[in-house]
Amino acid sequence: MGAGYAADQPGFAVPAGRAAREIVARSADFLADRAVLSPVLLVLPAALLLLLACQEDRRRRTAWAALAVAAGVVGLGAVVVQGNWFAYHAAALPVGAAAVWGLAVARWYGVRGRVPAGLVGVSGVLAVLAPLYSLAPSGLQRSSVVWVWGGIALGAALLDVRGAGRGGPGSRVPAALVGVGLAAVAVWPSAPHLMDRGKVGETNSAYLRVSEEKAGAAAEVRRRLPDGALVQYFAFGDEAYFIGHASSCPYPIPTFLQRTRYLPDVSTLDSYAENARCLDEDPPRYAVLNRGWFPPAEIDRALARRIEARYDCPPAPVTRLVVCRLR
Repeated sequence: MGAGYAADQPGFAVPAGRAAREIVARSADFLADRAVLSPVLLVLPAALLLLLACQEDRRRRTAWAALAVAAGVVGLGAVVVQGNWFAYHAAALPVGAAAVWGLAVARWYGVRGRVPAGLVGVSGVLAVLAPLYSLAPSGLQRSSVVWVWGGIALGAALLDVRGAGRGGPGSRVPAALVGVGLAAVAVWPSAPHLMDRGKVGETNSAYLRVSEEKAGAAAEVRRRLPDGALVQYFAFGDEAYFIGHASSCPYPIPTFLQRTRYLPDVSTLDSYAENARCLDEDPPRYAVLNRGWFPPAEIDRALARRIEARYDCPPAPVTRLVVCRLR
């Protein structure tokens, strides 16, 4: 891959000329989606507030705040640069949020002699509600609703700070259980697995079924390919993963080519040209096509003609993977 690969990725995520505005709006939606998948991320500002309140002086508070902001910018920046807005691209964010939550609760107990009841209480409610989010009416599956809960958590933390001198010590065991519950949300069968702007795409259990179906379809494709044969993929990444054959192309998943289905300007990017050269420079004898994800009739027309001239792909339903042969 060329040096411009990282710079090109945001270009195929949003239309040219609207990048800054679109990235800010998309980032807000993405963080809301990610917070439903990992609600510990939603209570991060609240936990950070308590952690800052426990610091001895302004210098320490400033240092902790700067560290948190820098970590958040780097974590979200990795998502923006890659430009796909996949939840796993932000895997570091909930890990960092969990660390801050645990540190805030422990530090608060150590300094104040009691658990932060507000933060722990709201966290417990979120640990229960998040796996049920997929059952919520469509009108409530909105990024704005998610952010309201983040505001509630922040308000609860403010109450903890204002009432720091009141109340008994409380037990640390419930707080520990709530922390475990927040972390466990991601693996509940009913919990959302795929989100898009507040809407649930698939739950964990549904995603598992789809993955098993893709693995079965990939096994059928493998039976039609010689052992060790190199493959040019016109298919999604997990399908290539399940098929398991290597690709000679530096861009094994043709994301830049596929994006011309939505954004014609992608064809002007350097990475698009590098990806497309795989059709001309020693192409493999076999290709795998998913017409549902990579429809030849909807991508860049010149590219579609090059693919048709290079590979013979049998007709099949759009939901079925097909093996194409070099002409």
